[in-house]
Amino acid sequence: ICPEEPICSGVDEASQALEDARLVLDQAVLDLKRDVLNCSVFEPIIEHAFYDGVCEEAVEGLYSIWAVVVAAAVFTYMTLLVLPFATASFAQDFFPPEKPEKKLYGGKSGIRHEELKAHNAGASPLGRV
Repeated sequence: ICPEEPICSGVDEASQALEDARLVLDQAVLDLKRDVLNCSVFEPIIEHAFYDGVCEEAVEGLYSIWAVVVAAAVFTYMTLLVLPFATASFAQDFFPPEKPEKKLYGGKSGIRHEELKAHNAGASPLGRV
């Protein structure tokens, strides 16, 4: 297939060198799996972490959660007891009610419509002066 040219020389030796390098790499990966990724390396780590997380710290964590829930319940009940007093305090009117605005009627200031009507009761059609 290859013509007798210098570019095609040494192909068999290069293929053999690549194959040897691949075999060395495969052996290195197998050694790495056997030595580092072995279960005997990871089992103690996982066992220790699992025991610490579940057996020791989980009980303390559940107790802490229980304490927080009880404290929240106590403060909620205290708030429910105090809340009616607080809302009654907010409902109080600390400022006197505003006086109704005096309206101008007939050019006279300070006289309300009702007062003017009572003043003019029984007057002549021309009105009172």
